[in-house]
Amino acid sequence: MWLKLTLVSLKHIAVKIKDFYQGYVENIIWLVIFILALLDSFILGYLSNYNQSDELLKIVHDESFEITVDDLKKHSESSVGGEIVASKNGTKYYFPWCAGVNRIKEENKIYFSTEEQARGEGYDLAANCD
Repeated sequence: MWLKLTLVSLKHIAVKIKDFYQGYVENIIWLVIFILALLDSFILGYLSNYNQSDELLKIVHDESFEITVDDLKKHSESSVGGEIVASKNGTKYYFPWCAGVNRIKEENKIYFSTEEQARGEGYDLAANCD
């Protein structure tokens, strides 16, 4: 009896699944097509970048590019928050980001480590630089 009840239950479940499947067969087909399209798009995107990925991370040493110690000194002297700049011929001092620094010729520039040092040498802060 238990075996007969189990077979009837299994047949009943099979009929329910078949009815469900037949009612939604069109929706299931569209869902499968949509998932396959997404999967194809992902795979094509991955493959299109597959050969290029090595070149994106490639570091090339350029023999013609050269940095000298003088270049480094100029950069450190003109960096923001760096040394105070004044002219040999003037009475004002400037911060490296002030517009007046560009008008001082390189050979006339004097550098101070602090504002106090510049004031001690007789220089005052430029009016357009604060």
